[in-house]
Amino acid sequence: MKRNISIVLAGMLVVALGGCQGKKQKQEDVVTLPTITWLTETEHDFGTYHERDTVAFDFVYRNEGPGDFVIERLEGTCGCTRAHHSRQSVAPGQNDTIHVTYDGNGFTPGYFIKGVNIYAAGKLVDRLQIKGVYEPQEEPQAE
Repeated sequence: MKRNISIVLAGMLVVALGGCQGKKQKQEDVVTLPTITWLTETEHDFGTYHERDTVAFDFVYRNEGPGDFVIERLEGTCGCTRAHHSRQSVAPGQNDTIHVTYDGNGFTPGYFIKGVNIYAAGKLVDRLQIKGVYEPQEEPQAE
């Protein structure tokens, strides 16, 4: 009986030590995400404008990390939202801009809220948000 308990305890010790080694290895594999600071807000309100107008805003950030910051991709939450950047690496301490446009022409007028996801180093780094209200443009009256 004592022998069985000793075997079980020894097995538990081996499993516990193996689990600790796995955790240590995972900590070493952690990827440090780039560090950026926003010089503008990450949410922009366009207010109210006419449906056929396209609106845009430039979000500005600074690379606060120890290495170059490279945006791998920008994803808008719908086809009406587009985002562009320089596609160059941004050195530590340097600023860059993400230009976001919204074209709601042909969509139902009213309140909208859209996002742009920013990916770098294989991870979602941050999310920008735009919102506003667009009103139908009045058609010219025939005389």
